[in-house]
Amino acid sequence: MDKAAYRLFHDKVGVARLHEQQWKIAFDPIIYGLLENIKTAAHAYTRNFSVPEVEISLSANQPHPKRCARMAGLLELEEGGRLFDRTDIFMDRPVRINGKKDEFAKPGKNARTTGDFGIPASIRGGYLMEALKLALSEMDMRIDGIPLRYVKAPKREILREVYKYMENNSMFVYHSDDSSLSLKCGDGMAYFNLDIAGCDCSQGPAVFRMLRQCTPDDQLWLIDLLIEQCAQECVLGYGAAKLRFKPVTYFEYSGTLLTTMLNNIANMCIGVHIIRNVDLTSVECCRASLEKVMLNCGWSCPAVRCDVFEGIQFLKTSPCYLVNGEIDAILNLGVILRVLGQKRGDLPGRGDLERRAFEFTAGLVSGFKHAGDHVFMSLLRSLYPKVEAIYGSNCLRYLEGSDIGSCDTNSLARRYGLQVQDIEEMCTLYQNSAYGDVIHCRASNAILELDYGLGIK
Repeated sequence: MDKAAYRLFHDKVGVARLHEQQWKIAFDPIIYGLLENIKTAAHAYTRNFSVPEVEISLSANQPHPKRCARMAGLLELEEGGRLFDRTDIFMDRPVRINGKKDEFAKPGKNARTTGDFGIPASIRGGYLMEALKLALSEMDMRIDGIPLRYVKAPKREILREVYKYMENNSMFVYHSDDSSLSLKCGDGMAYFNLDIAGCDCSQGPAVFRMLRQCTPDDQLWLIDLLIEQCAQECVLGYGAAKLRFKPVTYFEYSGTLLTTMLNNIANMCIGVHIIRNVDLTSVECCRASLEKVMLNCGWSCPAVRCDVFEGIQFLKTSPCYLVNGEIDAILNLGVILRVLGQKRGDLPGRGDLERRAFEFTAGLVSGFKHAGDHVFMSLLRSLYPKVEAIYGSNCLRYLEGSDIGSCDTNSLARRYGLQVQDIEEMCTLYQNSAYGDVIHCRASNAILELDYGLGIK
């Protein structure tokens, strides 16, 4: 089998067992009640929708990297008379499976794939998904008094509020398939990062049913069309080497409009399961019981314990203590190190390569304006002039919020199991480096290993 097809369809998590567990979860009274609450909250948004074709037009015209293509797709639907058809899923071809563009695979692993549904399908119901996410983000959802907090976007004001609460209180915080957990035990705090293995491919029919249940009645016709998109045939490759696959049930292709909400539902269910079953007698009891609890949560989801508070990682950020003792949310150092010194494709401009590299890096550093205030960012800002920002990753593109103070280097180092002098050594090496140099030190290795699993053994 082609490597991309293997990555997409290989059952590495045992979906049959997980799907059986997910059906039990779907009929759990507490989960059922939460879904009904989401439905009620979302209706406050959907009841104000105008006719669908107007909502589609407004959605397609929103600022987006593919706005021009979306507007062209909208015109195509309009001219073909399909825009007004409430039975049309807006798909004239199978889902095309492509390798994820401009992505480095982890060593020993195949690169990820995405599903291209076509431009018309991509504008079918994004406005409904936005309403569901807005409703979920505004809900005060608690189980036994412990908050389950959905964070809709990586805004530092919200993240620092979350981290301040998690320092000394129990909370489950999530966004799509990303989640972190703090638990207040009898003798202290325990912190964990959760990672749903093969989240997209492990979502069974029960999860699609739960999504439908939390959709307001006046939008069920639309959610059914979006779900039907996930039952369509997919194609991989071209010409004689083309492979076709037909899902036996609904399949969460990476690229469907439903991705974030399906994954939100998965994480919400996991959070409920943890809070209802974990032993909070002591930190050690908590860690031991959580490992067992996760075996029957409905998804393959290891809980990785954090030895320190700064070890929490959520939306590529972590908590860090400032010099005044406050807590801030800062961009993980690995995100910064990973984009410095490299460029996919040619450098912009013409002429001297070293000058172009410097100007490109200056643009990257300007793009880090929301990353946080610490010794490494201070060094970068002193070395490169402020220019038009270049966003080197989605996290930088969407991360918002101002600094509230300077980070304590001790806290920064603690996240990576380092000493302050290790961070200072990395800063010194970077300051004295020149075009063509490669930096490898204890700090850079530890940072890339923790944040991306890319350390050199």
